[in-house]
This record gives sequence, C-alpha cells and structure tokens, in this order.
Amino acid sequence: MLTSQIAPQQTEQSEEEFVYCLTLRTAITRVNELKGGCQVKNNKHGDEVYAVFLDNGYIFTAPRSIKFGNNNQLQCIRFGCMDEGVLNVKLFYSESYNGNETLAQETEYKLEKDKKETLLDFFVNEINHDNVYSGRLQINGTICDKTISGSDKVYFSSPKTNIYIIQTDKPLYKPGQEVKFRVLKLDKNLRPSSCENDVADVYVEDPKGTRLFQFLGVNLGEGIKQLQFPLADEPVLGSWRITVTTKNESESTTFDVKEYVLPKFDVKIKFPSFVLANAETIPIEVCAKYTYGKPVVGTLNLNVSLETYSYSRDKTPVLEETIKLKVTNPDDSPAVGEDIEICATVSRARVIASWSATKQVKFCSNYTSDANGYIKYALEPQNVDSTSIQLDVSLNYNFIF
Repeated sequence: MLTSQIAPQQTEQSEEEFVYCLTLRTAITRVNELKGGCQVKNNKHGDEVYAVFLDNGYIFTAPRSIKFGNNNQLQCIRFGCMDEGVLNVKLFYSESYNGNETLAQETEYKLEKDKKETLLDFFVNEINHDNVYSGRLQINGTICDKTISGSDKVYFSSPKTNIYIIQTDKPLYKPGQEVKFRVLKLDKNLRPSSCENDVADVYVEDPKGTRLFQFLGVNLGEGIKQLQFPLADEPVLGSWRITVTTKNESESTTFDVKEYVLPKFDVKIKFPSFVLANAETIPIEVCAKYTYGKPVVGTLNLNVSLETYSYSRDKTPVLEETIKLKVTNPDDSPAVGEDIEICATVSRARVIASWSATKQVKFCSNYTSDANGYIKYALEPQNVDSTSIQLDVSLNYNFIF
C-alpha cells in the first residue's frame, strides 16, 4: 500500500484551513510547496517531518498496483471538519508512452458526517492487458465546502485466483545430493485447497531448460504435498527450476546446484566506527564460531596496517593543520598590516561502485599580518579522501584613479 497525500487547490482559503503532515520516507506530493512556514522535527527513524498545524485536512491512500476484475480498497482519513462530503475517483490508462488517456473506471462516494475514516471499494472491470502501458488515479471532490483534487501514477495487475507455495529444504545443493521440496495450494483467502480432483503436474528443469524429472497428477487437495528427487554426480551447475502447472495456472521457484565446501567456521571482526588521534589502544572484537554455533578455541594472529595518503609530511591523513606565514617587504623587513588572501585548492579522489571520481574544492579567506608580519592560517578540517592541497597567496590592493 503506497501512502500519498493529495493537496487541495492552492487558494488563500484552502491554505489557511487544510493541514498536511509530510514524511520524506513516503511518496508525498507537493513537499517543496509546503515547507514554507512548517516546523521541522525528526521521527524515530531519523526522517525529517514537516508539519503545518492548521484546522482541517485529509489523507487519501490507494494501492500502487490496481488489480483488474477485483475490488481495490481505497482509504480517506479526515480530521478537523467532519461534514458530509463527496469524492469522485477516476482511473485512466494509456496504450503508449505519449498516447491519449482512456477512462477505465469512475466511481463517486459519499463521505458520511462525523466519520473520520472511510474505506472505499473501487472495482475495476477487466481490460485487455496487451493494450495497457500506464495508468493514473485521479480524485476530485468537496470536503467542508472546499474543492480538492489530485492524481498519481498507478500500475495494473491481474488478481491470482490461487497461490502456489513451492519450498525446497535448502537453497543450495551439491552434486549427488537429494532435493526435497513441498507444494501447498491456497486460495486468495489463504485457505488450503480441499478439492479431491485438484491435481497439478510438477516439472524439474536444469539451467539448460532440459526437463529431467516430472511428477504427473499430483493431488494438491490433500494439503502439503512432499516430493523429492536425486541429483546426478555430475549435474549441470547453476540455477534449477521447479514448476507447478495446472490447466490455467503456473508457478515456479529456483534453487542452485554448485560445487562448494562448507566452511568449518566463520570469523567476524568488529572495528570501532572511529578512532581518536590520541587514542593509545584500538578496541577490536574478533569472534570465531563453527557453523553449528560452537565457539572456536585457537590462536589469533592479527596484522594491523595504516592506510596512507599522498598529502602530509608523515604520510597520515590530514584532519587539521595550522600554518604560520611571514609577510616581508622587499628589504626583508616585516610587512605590518598587509591584507593577504589565502586560497586552498583541495583535490579529492574516491572510488564509487568501481568508478574513480575526482573533485576539486577551493576555500579562500582574507587575513591581515600582525605587528611582526606574521599570519596564522588554519587549514580547514579535511576528509581522508583528500589527495593534495595547493595554497595560493596574493596581496589585496585598492587602486585609486
């Protein structure tokens, strides 16, 4: 269920009387338009929440995927004014990217007085799926004598009459092992099939599409059906497929066959998220356990190395550094009260998803030399992705003509 909020038309009255609560985690419309005058808070997930504390409002929700030939449940929640209202819902579809929209369904609902939450059954007739490219759900209506409207993109799907659950005893097998799996048929209300003549055929195919095993006339009306078959000593390695087919339906699942050796134990190393420059020790946790959960007893050899960077004299990452510059006159005497501009050009390099990215950032500041002609310049803290820093110093002159 995708939650979206449709804002009323932007008039002075509607902006004064309708409330919006917008969370950036959900697909909410018109966030940028409503940020002005909002209070910003953070919820427990760390998301920013923008809220306009006004009198009246509503939230309209609909499924992102609309099902043909089935009821689709919509929801309208109101707060503030609870007078009677009218809501008109229209569903459009187009047959191509730039094609004209065709009205597929239109239904009008009445919002009862003093009813905060209203569930709406929106039935959509069957449409030829081959002619559908995209869809759009649009609402128009009146709440408390205010006109509301909005729309959002939707997708289409056909409801499944039955659900087939195909489950193997493990996702990965070695050559020569036996594959055990089970099949369960449920209706759309998640009730197991109990029909005596409810039969299906089950096929097993290797990665090349060759059918190697088949189970014909499997009775799925008896609850969970358990089946099994052996793998050859030299089978085709890769993703195998188990398919259950009936007269009108088909469902499949996959499992992998690979040459592999189970690890005797797993080792997990936990590092701190950061280490202070003046820290005398670095806390590191190393945990080794066998695959069945028992801890490993043994000797640990741990090698620690420092990752170096191109800038700085001692080959360690530069976080912050203070530089003392001396400004002199042509006769080497201290230049007092000189206006100096210092610019630092920082080159950065990162590897993102196997792509090498470089960037240059320039920082400029103005300084005045002291009584001894010195300037103390503090280099701004840099990230460890800084590869080089170039300083440019220039005098500031004012020419009067």
